[in-house]
Amino acid sequence: ISASFERLEKINKGELTRYRVEKQWIRKDGTLLWTGVSVAPLFDEKGNIIGTVGSGRIVTREKEIEKKLIASEKHYHRIFNNAQDAIFECSAEGRFLDINLAGLKLFGYSSLLEIQKINARDLYVNPSDRLEYMKKLESRGFVENYEICLKKKDGSEIIVLENATANFDQDNKIISYIGFIRNITRERKLEKQLVQAQRMESIGT
Repeated sequence: ISASFERLEKINKGELTRYRVEKQWIRKDGTLLWTGVSVAPLFDEKGNIIGTVGSGRIVTREKEIEKKLIASEKHYHRIFNNAQDAIFECSAEGRFLDINLAGLKLFGYSSLLEIQKINARDLYVNPSDRLEYMKKLESRGFVENYEICLKKKDGSEIIVLENATANFDQDNKIISYIGFIRNITRERKLEKQLVQAQRMESIGT
């Protein structure tokens, strides 16, 4: 309340042109009611402040939507940060807009700022894979189970499966894309070892 009086006083002195405040009330039945009030100075014909004028409205629904959005955002960030697979968002040019902890760990980077120093195309062992990847995104709007060989910060190579979805503008041009990357290097190595063992076994028999 004291803060509201201070703002009213500033408006009357001409130090503040407008202010808006939201307040929560409890109805008789126990339900909550949110109101939003806007206050501005009232001038006479000579431009002198002679008082204040205000307007108010019920904003309970807006506050409920805001609360749900905040909860949804927190839920998304929990999933984003706790996921075992890499989750990322890149611009059409290949700049990392966001990447989760699993993604940073996968490629050997310590932070989003660090990985933003490179371009997504720099992670590809074969540049042709990058071209094919972007071609599919542009023509289909998504990439599904795309197996490629990428390289980490230290230069070591990993085999991954990538799924991504493109975001388009009004001119149907890609503005960004969001994707998931799963490291399948170990699986592919085990498969290769199994094939070699079976081949040796067939030779021995």
